[in-house]
Amino acid sequence: MNKNKKLCMIGFAVTGGVLFTAFQNFTDVTNPGAKACSVAKVNELLEPATDTKWIVKLNCSTKLPAAQQITKQIIYEGKAASGATLDCAGSTIYKAGADALVIRSKVVMKDNVKTWERPENVTVKNCNIQGGVRIYGMAKNGEGLDLRESSRQDANHSKRAKDNAPKNIMLHKIKIASEGRIALYISPGVTFVTLQNSSISGNSPLAVYLDAESANNSFLNNSINTVTEKRELFAIDGSANNIIQGNKFSSLSNGGIYVYRNCGEGGTIRHQTPSGNKIQDNIFYYNKYKGGNPSILLGSRNGNRKYCDLDNGFPWGSSVNDGDYARNNIVTGNKIYVRSVNDMIVSNHSSNQVNTNYTVTAATVNSVGAPPVVTKPIVTSPGNSCQAISKSCGYDMGLYRDGQRGGVKGYLKRDNKCNYSVRVTASKNGADSGFINAKSVQVVGDRGYRYTAKIANNEFVVTSSAGQEVCQINL
Repeated sequence: MNKNKKLCMIGFAVTGGVLFTAFQNFTDVTNPGAKACSVAKVNELLEPATDTKWIVKLNCSTKLPAAQQITKQIIYEGKAASGATLDCAGSTIYKAGADALVIRSKVVMKDNVKTWERPENVTVKNCNIQGGVRIYGMAKNGEGLDLRESSRQDANHSKRAKDNAPKNIMLHKIKIASEGRIALYISPGVTFVTLQNSSISGNSPLAVYLDAESANNSFLNNSINTVTEKRELFAIDGSANNIIQGNKFSSLSNGGIYVYRNCGEGGTIRHQTPSGNKIQDNIFYYNKYKGGNPSILLGSRNGNRKYCDLDNGFPWGSSVNDGDYARNNIVTGNKIYVRSVNDMIVSNHSSNQVNTNYTVTAATVNSVGAPPVVTKPIVTSPGNSCQAISKSCGYDMGLYRDGQRGGVKGYLKRDNKCNYSVRVTASKNGADSGFINAKSVQVVGDRGYRYTAKIANNEFVVTSSAGQEVCQINL
């Protein structure tokens, strides 16, 4: 038997089925720094998962044979995985209810100090993924112990989180269908992930989560149609300078893209603000939903969580101010099918550039791209004529020791003749200014705090006597 014939026999499983043969040259090395996966490694990948062998770590490049089902969790870990490419050629990675694909940094001890080696330039393409995808560095989420300690160390936390997290990850032409798990979780510090020409579906808490200190990630020409039970489809939580462009969003009953900063959860200080994000040229498709959860909401929390005080005592980030600081974001060119732009795109700060978004009226809209019929945004004509509005915002301070709940809320009304009325309430002691035909009103709330609701600089803002912004509505 000659050498080539011996190679052809490599990879036959005990069951007699061919898993992989070296003679079939499926390996596709697109990065010169990544070695080709060995026959043994690809066989390990393709073998069915067992109770003791349910993960496979890859630091090499390969193109799989088509129509395979991988039942092991795939992990790319550390700098050894840099430059690796996985081309599934349409095969399926199946890990329902868990993370099917993980790209993570590797913990390395140097002189008794924990450090992280990150993977860079990893590409995964042409894969069907049944389960979640998670990319992480110092911690899987914003509450990890190492991340929390870093956030309390000094003002350089955001840079440190980025330096230790995966970078330059390409997800191209993949289909993620996740059940009961966030479909794509981009963890703290992860940068330059691209998801393009892909789809996300299934039933999940969220479709996409961008966690604190992550940045510069791109979502281009994707279809996102995940059914969520309570949450929005796409969360930008303390993540900055991301691009969300050319995507189609549907299943929007619980909201579309929400931008905020999750102050204090798990005691971790969020240093970075959710700023500099570009949300442009997307389609938000509504069919039967008639409710008020916005397609895009810039500044969705502003400290309205019980755990915000868990990071108190440090002179930086959310420890100083629980506000979202969703500032200097750009929202333009988006198309909202059959819903009002004014209702479905909400910005809570005047620094955000929100313009040239459209209500789409063409019933044939079913894909990303320019619809044949649009209605131009409403432009308010000069003169004493306004669109009537009624809005409110507030802050729930949680339960006090006496078991009573505290909080403050501001209310704004404007009629079609541009007359404003404002009101502010404090729930614990029942202080209520009532609606007053003015642009500023104040009450004395619990513990002697004064709360002011006022209109100034094209925004409605509620502040405490300490000068903290409780909530904001951009007018």
